[in-house]
Amino acid sequence: MDASGILQVSAVEKNSGKTQTITITSEKGRLSEDEIERMVKEAEEFAEQDKKEKERVDARWVAGEGASYV
Repeated sequence: MDASGILQVSAVEKNSGKTQTITITSEKGRLSEDEIERMVKEAEEFAEQDKKEKERVDARWVAGEGASYV
């Protein structure tokens, strides 16, 4: 494994001498550019709906319906 977290693994078949190599990068858990674009688009699509829901909740809170009883 190198300093940037990339692991290169090679295997050689003894009978035929055939070699296979795989490179493993440390990108697990990261979002791709397409996933980021999709999430931003969804956020923009739901922004107005979220704003209306926040206003509704805020109005209930001001009216005293949001108070919790302990």
